[in-house]
Amino acid sequence: MDKVVSPFRAADIQEIALSETAKRHFSSIAPMSVIAQEYELRGPAWTLRVDGNIVGCGGVMLLWSGVGEAWVMPNALAAEYPLACFRTICQGLQHAITAHNLRRVQSVVHESVPAEQRWVVRLGFEFEGVMRGYGPGGETYLRYALLVGGVIHG
Repeated sequence: MDKVVSPFRAADIQEIALSETAKRHFSSIAPMSVIAQEYELRGPAWTLRVDGNIVGCGGVMLLWSGVGEAWVMPNALAAEYPLACFRTICQGLQHAITAHNLRRVQSVVHESVPAEQRWVVRLGFEFEGVMRGYGPGGETYLRYALLVGGVIHG
């Protein structure tokens, strides 16, 4: 297995087959090309490739001094490489926290995706609350946060 982590580029999104929940979420915000450009410009982000194929993209969008918003867009291949994905996310979070002196990294997860809820908890994020009517789609999301001094498992 040839695993390569490279800086995220907006064009990488074109190779991602998003889940139906992700498609619904992102399409209610802006065109994917606009979202990808924001992710590329506003913080550290990476693309994981295995044997030349994109497995997923993720990063931390810097919101303001000391605070970032974690995001991940897994491709369908991510299910075949859970350990590589998990380790890459852990390393990326640690890098973002250190390089940008973050005290808080937060993330949202759609209420209908328990697997993602388990992932963020395993990464050391703590549940903070229910966000009803969140975003342009007005759906229910769950807010999680990792405070520096918390544990990033991996």
